[in-house]
Formats: sequence, C-alpha cells, structure tokens
Amino acid sequence: MSIASKHKLLLSPFSSADPGALPPPLTTARGVPFHPIWQLIPWLAPFYTPYEKNFDAAPSFLFLYNHMWIPLVATGAYLAFCHYGPRMMRPRKAFHLQTGLCIWNLFLSLASMAGAIRVVTHLLYLLSPWGGFSFRDTICAPPEATYADNATGLWCLVFTLSKLLELVDTVFVVLRKKKLIFLHWYHHATVLLCSWFGHVTFTPALYFMAINYSIHGVMYMYFFLMALHRVPRWFNPMWLTVAQISQMFVGIFVVAASSYYKYWAQGGERGGGKVVRSTDA
Repeated sequence: MSIASKHKLLLSPFSSADPGALPPPLTTARGVPFHPIWQLIPWLAPFYTPYEKNFDAAPSFLFLYNHMWIPLVATGAYLAFCHYGPRMMRPRKAFHLQTGLCIWNLFLSLASMAGAIRVVTHLLYLLSPWGGFSFRDTICAPPEATYADNATGLWCLVFTLSKLLELVDTVFVVLRKKKLIFLHWYHHATVLLCSWFGHVTFTPALYFMAINYSIHGVMYMYFFLMALHRVPRWFNPMWLTVAQISQMFVGIFVVAASSYYKYWAQGGERGGGKVVRSTDA
C-alpha cells in the first residue's frame, strides 16, 4: 500500500465517522489522492479558511520553478547591500525607525505563529498513530503524499516567500547603524536559496518549516517587545540563541537520516532496493 493510500484510509480518533463516511479524498494536480487534516478531524474545519481549503499548489509551484532567477538576483543584490550599505551610512545619522520596526517585527511574528499552527499541527498528526506515517515517511516521501495542496501546502509557499521578505530585516539593521554580523547576513542569504530551490525540487521539508516557523514566531515577538522596551524580565534571550542553534542540529540530523535511508538502509540505492526517482529516500 502506498503512503498516500495508507494515509487516506486511516481515521482520526476525534472523528465518529467510519471509513465509508469520509468525504471523497481531494487530489493534487498530478492526481495523488489525500485527505487534509480538517477532513479527518471535522471539528477543525471551521478554523480553516475557504482559501486554505481550496488552495492549489500547482500554479505557485510553477511560478517558483519558472522564476528561479529571483532568489539568485535577490541574494546578489542583498549581499551587495550588506557590503555597501554600512559604508554609505558611515557619514550619515542613524534612522530610528521605531514605528516601522515594531510593525515589521509584529507582522513577521504573527505570520510565523500562524504558519507554525498549520504546519506543526499537520506534522504531529502525520506522526501520530492515527496519521500512520513513520519518521522515514515524513522525510523521504514526496510532498504530495504528506501535505500536498490545501492549507499546509499554502503555508509551505508562504514559508518560501517569507525568506525573501525577511531580507528586509537587514535594511533595518543597516539604516539604524547597528552592527551587521556575519551570521546574520549569511543566514538570511543561504536560507532564501535553500528554501526556494528546495521547494521547486519537491524536497520534503516539514521539519525545517515547523521548527523555523515556531522559533521565528517567538523571536520576532521578542524583537517587537524589545523595540517597545516591554520584554518581560523573566525572559532570557539566551533561550532564543539555544533554539536557533538547536534547529541547525535538527536540520543536520534530518538530512543525515534522509541520506541514510536513501543510500544505505534496506530499499535504498546501496541497500539493494529499487530507487524511486522522486524525493523518496
């Protein structure tokens, strides 16, 4: 039984319906059937907007695929700004930009929290006994079998595009004449490239998105409160540093596990199994 079919036949413990009472599965643009989480857990349906429920990932995917020059040009322009921007600001007074900084950080925080709610909920459901997916399934199966179109697909698109928007963070740093450290601009540049090119190559990235959305939701809220001088005394910013570093180790682990499943585990290329030419590991 395929991963998609296995997911389709499983019931949520929160649903009183029997398998025959489930609505017909939705299908992706390439005909892969799937049940979104709001069909399997009916009481969640009111919390999903009609746009999320009917989102078709195909047009946005084709746009990203046909415009792969955008992240390359954006990254080049961004790196040039990181090099020349601070030099241009040396003889000038710093901009305060207090209101703009507050609005920007609040916007990114709320958007990240919304994305975390959608993606983390979906990932936890897949890994639950009722979702029926193994850890290997979630990192090796094609995205269509794990989150496909619909709400999760929409927020995956938002995640990719948000990395383009987050370059604006550096504009605030430079215009306010704050120190622009290597880790800041390197992170912004590489994450944009990885997210965009990972998206168009059908890379299953639920773990990356779930962790990054969650951390950024808290991080940008901290920046928002810091701009207002309203950070709670009990909050230790070191927690954010630890979380940021931890997500890097989680990412390394996921990539290493995916490589192991693809090349060395039974069924992988070196394990003697048949290789499926997709993102299957």
